[in-house]
Amino acid sequence: IDGNLAILLFRYRHSAVVGSNGLYSKNSSMNLNSVLYGFAADLLLSFLKKLHH
Repeated sequence: IDGNLAILLFRYRHSAVVGSNGLYSKNSSMNLNSVLYGFAADLLLSFLKKLHH
């Protein structure tokens, strides 16, 4: 389950990078949300890594 969660969080972070590149598009609020999701995913990933080590 932890491995699948890490993959899911990595996908969120990847989509957040794509969203941050298009902040000036019509869907700026959606892209901002994806950036925030990516930030939360980074925090969760670092937390999971600390748990395993």
